[in-house]
Amino acid sequence: MDNAKDSGKTMKKRFVVALLCLAHISFFILFLNKGYKTLFTYNLFSSILYSLLAFFYNEDREFFILAIVAVEIPVYSVITTLFLGNYSGSIFFPFGMLTAVFLFAVNRENFVYRYILLSLPSVLSAFFIALWERIPFLGSNLYAMPWFMWHRLSILAMVIAALLYLCISGNMELVNTQRKNDLLIKQLEFI
Repeated sequence: MDNAKDSGKTMKKRFVVALLCLAHISFFILFLNKGYKTLFTYNLFSSILYSLLAFFYNEDREFFILAIVAVEIPVYSVITTLFLGNYSGSIFFPFGMLTAVFLFAVNRENFVYRYILLSLPSVLSAFFIALWERIPFLGSNLYAMPWFMWHRLSILAMVIAALLYLCISGNMELVNTQRKNDLLIKQLEFI
């Protein structure tokens, strides 16, 4: 039973990594269509990276994979801020990543150390994005284009969906743990 449950958890986490791959594929297509070579190249690289991470995901590699994700997402946020400006919505990613890192790192050995280590890239990128006040590399006329609003809203939608998923799944795990504890307490009382 526990083996099947662990396999289910692994599949859920593999699915989350695959969704990250799909997000980068959609951005790859957007930036390829717009002719922004640096951005579509980066998203192509990230798509390949996430497809490999999803394919090779297992519990033994979880911290390594989480560390890669904890660095890649803030790097993407900084790159899109440089090219598209701080109105691109990229600041949402580091905040979503902080929550994800917390939920994936909790109940592990050296929890606080891991959380601080994995959160550092997100915190640094959030400060960079918040303080970035220069004209984007691709110019400020981007803000009036419809695709720019789509990019910003899609980032916001992805982060909100991820946060809701993480909160709901975290709460479900907490409820299941509480049920198991209640059952164990009843068994101990019976004994």
